[in-house]
Amino acid sequence: MANRDDTHLASAAPPLGLGRQSIAWDPSKRMSRRPSITEEEDFWEKARKNVGHAAPKTMFVDANAMKERLRETMCKPKYDVTDYYHKFGVFQAIARSSYFEKATLTVIAFNALWISVDTDNNKADVLLQADMQFQIAEHFFCTYFFFEWFVRFMAFRKKRNGLKDPWFVF
Repeated sequence: MANRDDTHLASAAPPLGLGRQSIAWDPSKRMSRRPSITEEEDFWEKARKNVGHAAPKTMFVDANAMKERLRETMCKPKYDVTDYYHKFGVFQAIARSSYFEKATLTVIAFNALWISVDTDNNKADVLLQADMQFQIAEHFFCTYFFFEWFVRFMAFRKKRNGLKDPWFVF
């Protein structure tokens, strides 16, 4: 039989592992009276019946599910923008060229450096009022980046595929 101690009954809670199941006992409500033997037996009877029905909550991730997700991720083909380019032509040849890629990254690096030089030394509010070296540098970067964009755009078989490429959208 269950313990008839008043302090035990006043704070009794369902056994661990039951979670929030349909048990009539509410541990948040403290009882001012001592429950009858039938109430206490009903509570423990319901608890015993529900033990087998509770889905066990695991502490760790399912290893098989994790392995399956990893396999799916590894089997996906790696994204390559050149898959969307024409097979033949001048623009696709330029866009696929490693020299073009390295030149673009070099111009991006020099542009970042030039922005710091321009910020520190160019006191003009408008490019037309700036010194000649600032105007030449700005026009060079603008021209090169437009050329790069145009080459990549012309290399696509379907021009809307350009929206799938983060470098092209940027």
